Amino acid sequence: MLKKWIATAVLTCLGCATAATAFAGGTVDQIKSSKQLTIGYREASVPFSRLDENQKPVDISMDLSTQVVEKLKQSLNVRQLSVKYLSVTSANHIPLIQNGAVASITYIHSEKA
Repeated sequence: MLKKWIATAVLTCLGCATAATAFAGGTVDQIKSSKQLTIGYREASVPFSRLDENQKPVDISMDLSTQVVEKLKQSLNVRQLSVKYLSVTSANHIPLIQNGAVASITYIHSEKA
């Protein structure tokens, strides 16, 4: 039950943050034109994200981000979307949001062209 609630809360925040950011900065248009998306993650923020034994980001946030990428591809009518991963910290995630490198609190942003 708790896992379902967390997933719902994260999806809701993701949707709101992505929509607000897209409206403010044209993030969705930028993703569509560049066909690139970077997903930010925390290396040790269990259960949301962490690095696995192969040093790849995993857990709830990454699972949700994968679903968002698939929905974006459908919504934007884009077959291929280059997805990159960016490790963020408690010290740098706010500046990354402020300067546009990260577009939302879930750390999804598009690459600058």
